[in-house]
Amino acid sequence: MKELTSVEDFPATVIHGTYTEPWNQIKTKGLSVMRRNHIHLASGKFGQEGVISGMRKTADVFIYIDIPKALQEDIKFFISENGVILTPGNSQGLLPPHLFLKVEDKKGNNLLL
Repeated sequence: MKELTSVEDFPATVIHGTYTEPWNQIKTKGLSVMRRNHIHLASGKFGQEGVISGMRKTADVFIYIDIPKALQEDIKFFISENGVILTPGNSQGLLPPHLFLKVEDKKGNNLLL
């Protein structure tokens, strides 16, 4: 089993990449761990410097997380050996929508209206 380390110094950007169809549910319910232990996040978009995992190349919706606000709500974050930022979310296994700093499509259009 790979080791997880608590994140102490956060990157400037923490993003979850997803797709248009799930976004319709995520925008009201939040990001969920679903059947996993953690929600997977990355320190940038796929292909940006240092982003080797945690973001699918085909993602077309990018959810930027408000880390300071999440930490105020006592949400824990970890980093895996391969640089993926992981969170179990809140007590319901969610990162609620009020923790979304911004959301954009692959063309940079704002999806939080």
